Amino acid sequence: MLTRALLTVLVVFSFPALDAEDRDFSAPGSFPVGVRTLVLVDKSREDSYSGGPRTLVTEVWYPAVESARSGKKTTFSEFFGKHQEAAGKFVGHFGEKLSEVEKRFRCCGVRGATLREGRFPLLVFSHGNGGIRHQNVFQVEHLASHGYIVVSADHTGNAALTPLPARALPYDNSGRGRSARERPVDVSFLITELLRRGARAGNWLENRLEPERIGILGHSFGGFTVCKVAETDRRVKAILPMTAAYGKKTSLPLLLMLGEKDRTMGVAGNTVARMYYKACGGPKHLVSLKRAGHFSFTDMDGISPGFGDGVSGEEFLPISRAKAVINAYTLAFFDHYLRGDVEGGLYLRTNSAEEEIDLKSGNLPKPEPSTATARKAPVQVAGAARKRVLVVTGDDVPAHDWRQTTAHTRKVLGADKELEVIVCEDPAILAGGSLSKYDTVVLNFRNPPPRDPGPVARAALEEYVRGGGGLVVIHFAIFAFPGWQEYRRIIGRVWVGRLSGKKISGHSPRGTFDVRVVDGAHPSMSGLEKFTADDELYSKLQGEDPIHVLLDAHSDYSGRREPVAWTRAYGKGRVFVTILGHDLKSRDVPAFKTLLRQGTAWAAGR
Repeated sequence: MLTRALLTVLVVFSFPALDAEDRDFSAPGSFPVGVRTLVLVDKSREDSYSGGPRTLVTEVWYPAVESARSGKKTTFSEFFGKHQEAAGKFVGHFGEKLSEVEKRFRCCGVRGATLREGRFPLLVFSHGNGGIRHQNVFQVEHLASHGYIVVSADHTGNAALTPLPARALPYDNSGRGRSARERPVDVSFLITELLRRGARAGNWLENRLEPERIGILGHSFGGFTVCKVAETDRRVKAILPMTAAYGKKTSLPLLLMLGEKDRTMGVAGNTVARMYYKACGGPKHLVSLKRAGHFSFTDMDGISPGFGDGVSGEEFLPISRAKAVINAYTLAFFDHYLRGDVEGGLYLRTNSAEEEIDLKSGNLPKPEPSTATARKAPVQVAGAARKRVLVVTGDDVPAHDWRQTTAHTRKVLGADKELEVIVCEDPAILAGGSLSKYDTVVLNFRNPPPRDPGPVARAALEEYVRGGGGLVVIHFAIFAFPGWQEYRRIIGRVWVGRLSGKKISGHSPRGTFDVRVVDGAHPSMSGLEKFTADDELYSKLQGEDPIHVLLDAHSDYSGRREPVAWTRAYGKGRVFVTILGHDLKSRDVPAFKTLLRQGTAWAAGR
């Protein structure tokens, strides 16, 4: 309803010893994400909307090969193809400009990236009344990064805008009854067509789908659609309706998600959905977000930040937190019921935040001890638990290619087998409530407006470090939170470009300079000696709190020795900062790799 008012533990042999807290289901998966647009034609159905065979503009998100990490990310407007003028009118309906939506709307999928080897479960997403196929990019990309192939089509005539090859077809306000009949058939057709392509020699989907592992999910009218498909399509093994559920009861595994402050569905709509949940006889779970509205379950915040019913307003859960909860339970649900992942099943019984979530389950079998072997998590030897490192990236000034440096950071840190590296390309993860699951956070970004993750993220990061979490800051991440005074106290020194019109922090032209080891006894300095950097030497950084300098160098810009790497204690947390790392050339210096790897391990408490 966009147009209407729109996540390794030890192998054990007793089920109770498994702990769902060992896995962060809200964290991005290990795979890059690819995305492709298909135009699928169902010749068996005449379409009164388009005047020909039923045509569905369809998006496919999928786990891509490693090289996709450095690829160009798709954008909001690319989903509309050549119909950019129509796309502009669509966002104009909300008083927005397409150029501004482009800046806000987050996508990590790389268009046309190569699908990685392997076979994957198939999920179909159905959008809301007047929605669009890419209204839940946050959710479908999350699933794809964890090894799912996710497909979503514009329900022609019921989508806000369907970019058909010949013309852009707008929403038909008079055809909702017709759409109620067409939508379930659309979803079943998508399953049939994707499986057909997966069985066809030479197709890019050849032998990549698992026909026995199919799930469907949808929002609002898409939630209704999911329930109707469950009545007739026996290929579907699990269903996840959001904000709406109605139809004949099902025995399929069910996860129903609701928002208790949903103004669009209202009390009546939520009551009907709960009645559906109560009637269903299979294994079922209900996740009700106490402060979520109708559009807390979508990417509407990227289209119109001021939009109501879950997107803006103090009464609603911060949208980044809502998305983290939704992603966590979505992944746990499909992992458990499509992949047999025991940890996912445990998470579905775990309420991580009772003040935010009302969690219920029903018709669940009693856990058997032998089911511990069904887990898909890799086996680890006792005592070999790795430190979990979250690399946060996704923005920087044009001179800093964060995609290249992030891939390099992942590789450098990944060389230490005692570090488990997770990368998130959206700084909003800081506000997601999952930082406690990581031993250290690595910042490789600078987020100017409008992509500042906001006050909730800042407070969460401060609380995390103060409580004992590690923090690593690389290069221009010393300017990650402009204007946030506590960040200066957390990391010790920050970049201040100008103060009262006077230039303060700066650097001489990028080049080589000698770096001196000040404290060779520190764990992060092990094996390091004086070296030559090829980088930018940041100078005149600002801060009043004491820092422990590890490396320094003489700056022509300031005429004095400037800190190149330092540590600081903030509360119970360990903070490691280096101003090195301008680009790949600077980061390929062997000493930099050693510094970053050992500094991160130290911050993580090793």
